[in-house]
Amino acid sequence: MSVQVRRRREAGSFLSTYVGAQGELLVDTTNNRVQVHDGVAPGGWPAAGIADLAGRNMILNGTFAINQRAYASGTALAAGAYAHDRWKAGSGGCTYTFTQAVPDTSVIITAGSLVQAVDASNVYATTALWLTWTGTATARVWQGTASGAFASGTAVKVGGVQVNALPVAGLTIGTALSVEFSSGTVGLVQLEAALPNAGPTRFERRHGEMALCQRYYWAYAASGNGEYFWGLLSGTPYLGLRVAYPVTMRAVPTIVFSASSTGTFASGMPLVQNISSGAAFLRGDNTTTALTYLNSIAANAEI
Repeated sequence: MSVQVRRRREAGSFLSTYVGAQGELLVDTTNNRVQVHDGVAPGGWPAAGIADLAGRNMILNGTFAINQRAYASGTALAAGAYAHDRWKAGSGGCTYTFTQAVPDTSVIITAGSLVQAVDASNVYATTALWLTWTGTATARVWQGTASGAFASGTAVKVGGVQVNALPVAGLTIGTALSVEFSSGTVGLVQLEAALPNAGPTRFERRHGEMALCQRYYWAYAASGNGEYFWGLLSGTPYLGLRVAYPVTMRAVPTIVFSASSTGTFASGMPLVQNISSGAAFLRGDNTTTALTYLNSIAANAEI
């Protein structure tokens, strides 16, 4: 049986109850997606569309779900200090409160400003961008030195969620940018390339968000004694441990670690050697036969 395919454009409020003919395609202009109709189901069936394409969001940890540094709610941050992964204090410092929730956390900025620096390699669109977020905070996007007024954006509903939408233009492709929020609540942060004749898309939820954050910062803390260093325990004690990061970091990181010895560390120990974007080699020589084990390590390759 042949089916004639028809196409039309309508707002999501209309399409939610509309029963189209079998094979009819309708463009949902509210949610930027295509609905396929079967002649029976009201609203039809959404096909993969603009709002479902992966890789739209330039922001990492836009839900504030990842907190490797274990930032405590209400702690005052000095300028440039990081808290939740990929989020740091602005030039005037920052204090914010939160209650960690699943799947999404909103934070309340009570002093200063909160910034995410987007790596130059991720700034792929310049003609126009959309910044969207939930909450009462105001925002600005800048490159180089912090500048421009904070704005509240325009309240719109995207994918059934009320967000603030702020158009951004005049940026330089391949140059790092910063998204900065002032006092108020903020959550579901998204920065994406604007599509022709279209508004912002719904928030992109990604698998592997932790791995993306770990390209910038990774931390490990042992429960009890951690991994033991290996090497010679007699003669001239030489003990080392190669630590491979869970993902390749965006640049060669700075390493901070803590190790303990069952004896006495040799002069200059413990130390880190041969740091790369994939691994680091730790030394923990002792003056006599003894064991060395790792307590904690952090690798930092933030922008």
